[in-house]
Amino acid sequence: MKQRLWSWRWRESPLRRGVDVAEGWLILAAVTLAAVGGLLAGVRTAGAVDDYLDRQRVERQRTPAVLLQNPKQPPRVDGTSEVHGERTRAKVRWLDGDGRPHRAMTRVASDLKVGQTTQVWTDTSGRRILPAPASGGQAAVQSAFTGASAALGVVALVAVGCRLGQRRIDRARERWWAAEWARVGPEWRRNDA
Repeated sequence: MKQRLWSWRWRESPLRRGVDVAEGWLILAAVTLAAVGGLLAGVRTAGAVDDYLDRQRVERQRTPAVLLQNPKQPPRVDGTSEVHGERTRAKVRWLDGDGRPHRAMTRVASDLKVGQTTQVWTDTSGRRILPAPASGGQAAVQSAFTGASAALGVVALVAVGCRLGQRRIDRARERWWAAEWARVGPEWRRNDA
């Protein structure tokens, strides 16, 4: 039964109009484009994000840095004095690949003191501090999420396009009905009298 309902636009019928066939082809094209385009967009986007995150892991390196100031302690709402493992900002000094010193503010563990060593992430030249690259698990989740978002974006775009096409078809259908009624309506009114 469902097959007959879905395929009525292509069966020969005196009630079938050109707009019905056009709507059938529009829906078929939209479903195909959403499935294929969404899949391709999702796979390509996930692959591009994964490559980008892999490149970050290769281009960033851990570098030892010395604290030049005590980390700024974040204000405590609960009244406790210190929480270990929390990260806050402090000025650090490190050496690049050529042995030249650099200084910058970065996030460090809040329980470190001036003169202690911590690890920072730098570019391959060692001149700039960068955020830590995503781990393998984080990269996989980020790639999958971005790929799924791209796929859903394509599906949404196709759905909007299909709906706009259906609105145009509905306006054409209404014009056809109005023209038919203008032709047939007077005959019905004569028969009623």
